[in-house]
Amino acid sequence: MLLKWGCPALVAVIAGVNIAVVSIIGVMPQLLLLFVADAALLLGIAALAVCLWDRAEALRRQTGYVICEASYADAPRHIKKAMRRIYSSARAMRGGTAYQTGIFGDMPLEQLVYSAATHAVTSAELTAAIRDLEIDCGPDDRAALEAAHRRQQEIRTYLQQVEAALARTATSAETLSNHLEQPAREQAAAAKRERARAESAQRRQMALDRLEQATAQANSKDKIDSFVIEDRVTSIQAGYVEAKEASDAVLKGPTLPPAENAAEVKRPLLSAETKAAARKRALKATKWTADAATRLSRTAAKLVAEKLEKHSDEN
Repeated sequence: MLLKWGCPALVAVIAGVNIAVVSIIGVMPQLLLLFVADAALLLGIAALAVCLWDRAEALRRQTGYVICEASYADAPRHIKKAMRRIYSSARAMRGGTAYQTGIFGDMPLEQLVYSAATHAVTSAELTAAIRDLEIDCGPDDRAALEAAHRRQQEIRTYLQQVEAALARTATSAETLSNHLEQPAREQAAAAKRERARAESAQRRQMALDRLEQATAQANSKDKIDSFVIEDRVTSIQAGYVEAKEASDAVLKGPTLPPAENAAEVKRPLLSAETKAAARKRALKATKWTADAATRLSRTAAKLVAEKLEKHSDEN
């Protein structure tokens, strides 16, 4: 069907597209490229059709149901249609599990198909003979023509009976094959479910092991108090400010009130030993202030944490 109607349809579509293009753009030198493309496309379609036909013939020969008589081409259409259905039912039976296991025993399936094929060839020969005789038919040939028509009708009835019987038989054989394959399908499904359960259990165990390992690592990690760094920096900064103020007070002396005559105001001069002693006392005060501030901050942080914990327990 694809080869019979598909290729002419494609050729018609290509011709229509070419006509539309020419009508739109007119005759131009570039149309030569369009014709070359059309020729290449047609060659490709022809090659594809030959490949499909060869593949179809190979599949038909593999089934073993091919009528090679030259006269079969003259068979009526209903005869060919009946034979195609007979072949289809026979192939379905041969491909089933029930037939392949030999459960039907010595069943004359091939003989039945061969008998139907011989009757189809006979019908084709009768059709060709009737057609030739009707051209120069005489009064004495009426009886022969009527007998040939009756014989053709008998062949048609016989092929219809074979077609219906094989269709019913193929359906029954398919049902039996499904019943025979049911245990194997159930076993395969059970094995698949078992594999799925095993894989799920394995994934669950791996997840549990990973969770346990992560929990152990989390519990073994030491927690460093973040207030230590903050308190140290804050206390050192506060101590430095306080020491700087004390050092400035020692080195520069007390702030004197403004005098009416600035020239009369004289600041006391300090010796080098006095300045060094002042710096030493300032550094000592800075260290003491930083340690005291750190201890005070830690104590305050602990008190705040205890109050928060007590408040959460009460809630």
